[in-house]
Amino acid sequence: MIVTLAQALDIAERFEPDRVGVVVDAYHVWWDPELYRQISRASGRIFGFHANDWLPPKPELLLSRAMMGDGPIEIRRIREAVDTAGYAGPIEVEIFNQEYGAPRAMRSSRSRRSGIYNMPEGLTTSIPKALYLLDGEAFEKIYGE
Repeated sequence: MIVTLAQALDIAERFEPDRVGVVVDAYHVWWDPELYRQISRASGRIFGFHANDWLPPKPELLLSRAMMGDGPIEIRRIREAVDTAGYAGPIEVEIFNQEYGAPRAMRSSRSRRSGIYNMPEGLTTSIPKALYLLDGEAFEKIYGE
């Protein structure tokens, strides 16, 4: 079982960096005391970044993620570390939560000007507007602007 970014990198480093990498998912790695060192180590191997937050209690582990800033995850600090490690791809916002209906993932355009997610085709009418617009507080939690 792989439970830390370090363990994933130990495997990924056996291969060329353009072939095998890691996805930094804040929900799964935020607790790791080695997180920032391992993000730095992952430079050139980060294939994705997932943003969300953690709220206890967890009645359903995978379907109780929170909006950025509603829990203890230092999402802006993690995003800055991922950026410093050279990742410039999209930020995927995964707010899988029973209160919002079926699990859905959204992908940020990473445009600090627009802040609008690129929605998967066919989902724009079924997701509440607040979940796919990065305005105000949610935008600041990721970008700090």
